[in-house]
Amino acid sequence: MSKKQSYWGCQQVRLSPDKDLLAVLEYICKESNNIYNCSVYYARQMWFKVRHIVNRAELCKEMKHNQHFTAMYVSASQQVCNGVAESFKSFHKLDKLYKAGKLNDKPKPPKYRRSGGMFTVSYLKG
Repeated sequence: MSKKQSYWGCQQVRLSPDKDLLAVLEYICKESNNIYNCSVYYARQMWFKVRHIVNRAELCKEMKHNQHFTAMYVSASQQVCNGVAESFKSFHKLDKLYKAGKLNDKPKPPKYRRSGGMFTVSYLKG
């Protein structure tokens, strides 16, 4: 039996938005940035207080009532949380390597993005 292969792709769409569409795009990108920062805050608190690395499900559950999370489609907001969870997972792996003496520089947990900035928004094909 052969395993079924799946392929992932990304499509970038260049826009020339009018004033109204630009305002909407800026709004959702700013909300995405806010979700990112809120998720990083929660994940950092869990790490510093109890040395727990949160997973995607925990982050999404924690953020589901957040005003920034609910400002966009849930799937787009979840993608931001997924990215934060992946960053912390990578940090944790690097931290283990550092403690085992296999890494020279001590890794730092993911940091916040600039307040008021914009962050990517991903919409999954459904």
